[in-house]
Amino acid sequence: MDRLRWTEIAMVFQNGLEVLNPVMTVGTQVAEPMQKHCNISPDAAKVRCADLFSKVGLDRSWMDAYPHQLSGGMRQRVLLAMALSCDPLLILDEVTSAVDAFTRKEIRELLYDLQCSRGMSMIIISHDLSFVSSLASNLIVLYSGRVVECGPTRALINGPRHPYSRGLVNATPDIFIYKDLWGIPGDTAGDTPTGCPFYKRCTQAIEQCRQSPPSLKPCGEGREIACHRGGIATLMKAADLRFRYTLPDKKRFRLLTGLTLKFMKGKCWR
Repeated sequence: MDRLRWTEIAMVFQNGLEVLNPVMTVGTQVAEPMQKHCNISPDAAKVRCADLFSKVGLDRSWMDAYPHQLSGGMRQRVLLAMALSCDPLLILDEVTSAVDAFTRKEIRELLYDLQCSRGMSMIIISHDLSFVSSLASNLIVLYSGRVVECGPTRALINGPRHPYSRGLVNATPDIFIYKDLWGIPGDTAGDTPTGCPFYKRCTQAIEQCRQSPPSLKPCGEGREIACHRGGIATLMKAADLRFRYTLPDKKRFRLLTGLTLKFMKGKCWR
C-alpha cells in the first residue's frame, strides 16, 4: 500500500480539517509525499509545492499556514495539491459536500482544468449528480453497494434505464427540466442478499426480483444494467401514427405523421 499510495493512487477526502495534520504547515504536508516517493530534495519539493499551490488557485504564501487558518474550500485545494504531487490516479470522495455553492463551482472548474491541461484520470464518488455528470465521461450508479446501471454519462443522464437511476435524475433540479423533484418511494432497506436490493422501492417489481438478485448485463450503447425486466418496462408502444380528417367541403388535413409514442412503467406524460 505504501508503494502505491501517492505514486499510483491518491485520495482526496471530503473534510480537510480532519485529514490534514493540525500541527504541521500545509506546505510541509504537500511536500512530504514528493520527498518520500519522488526522491527529491526539500528545496526542490518546496519549489514544486509552490507550483502546485498556483495550479490549484492558492497563493504560495499560504504554504506556511496551518489547516485551521484556512477556509474549507482552501483546505480542499490543499488536499488536491497534495494528491497531485506525484501525478497519480485521483480518487475524489465527496470533495464538495463540506463547501458552499460558490466554492463547489470553483472546485468543479479546477478539476475540469486539470482534466484538460494534464489529462488527469479521476474517480469521483459523490451524491451530487449534477456535479459528477459535469465532469465524468462514464457513470456508475450504485444502490445498497451494488451496481444497478453504468454507461456513458450523457446517455445515462438523458435516458436512464434503471428505475433507481431515473429517480435520481428526476430528483436533480439542475438536470430534470420540470424541476418538480420526483421522489423515490420508501426507505433504504439495507442489504437484501436474497433478491434485488431495490425491490421494495421499485415501481415495477415482480416476484423474481424478490427471489434472486439480478446480474449486470449489457443493454446496448456501451451500457449495462442489473434488472430482471431489462430496465424500465414498456407498457405500451405505438409507432408511425398518422391522422387525417376531411372538412365538409372535401378538403383534407393531415394532423399527425410518423408519430411514435412509448409509455414506460411509472412515468407520467404531460
